[in-house]
Amino acid sequence: MHVKLVDGFSGFVSQWLQEGRLDIAVLYAARRSPAISAEPLADEELFLFASRDVARRAIRQGIVPARGSAPIEAISRLDIILPGREHGLRRALQRAGARPDPGRLLEVESLAAIRALVRQKAAWSVLPRAGLTADDSAGLMMWPLGDPPMRVRLMLAFGANRPITPAFRAVTGFLKKEVARLQHRQVMSPPAPH
Repeated sequence: MHVKLVDGFSGFVSQWLQEGRLDIAVLYAARRSPAISAEPLADEELFLFASRDVARRAIRQGIVPARGSAPIEAISRLDIILPGREHGLRRALQRAGARPDPGRLLEVESLAAIRALVRQKAAWSVLPRAGLTADDSAGLMMWPLGDPPMRVRLMLAFGANRPITPAFRAVTGFLKKEVARLQHRQVMSPPAPH
C-alpha cells in the first residue's frame, strides 16, 4: 500500500477526487457529483476568530460581543480572510447569510497562511476548531459563529468507480477511528440526522 497525504480546501480536494488524483478524501459536504460517493463523517462547529488586539477593538466597536456567540452578520463589518467561493467552508457561510464586504475580504487558498495572517493581526477568519492548532488558540480570541452555532458536515468521500480494496478499508477505518477520537475530545461531533 502506498499512502500519500495531501491537504487543501474542499473545493480543490473534491476536484482532485473527481480527476482520480485521490482515492479517498475528507471534505465539507460537497456538491453532488456522480463521480463521487460520500458518507457523513462528523459535524464541526464554526468559530469566528482573531488575534487578541484585533478582537478587543471589535468588542469596543460593538461588532462582536465580549461573550457568547458572534452574529453571522458581523462578517460583513470585519476585515476577514476566507477561502475562495468554490470551497465548502465559503459556500456554507454564504448559505447561512454571511456577506463579507468585498473591500474588506482577502481570499486565501491556504489554511496555514490564513492562520498565520490572523496571528499577525491582519484580519479575522472563520474555521472549525480542528482547523486551529494549540499554538493558534493561545494567541486568539474565538466565538462560536451564529446562534445556534453554525455547523458544517464533514464527509468521507471517494471515487464512485473505485474498487473497495483491503488498503481502502484500512485507510477509511483509520480515518473513522481518528474522527471518533476527535469526537471523544469534543473537537467534532457525530453527524446529526437531517
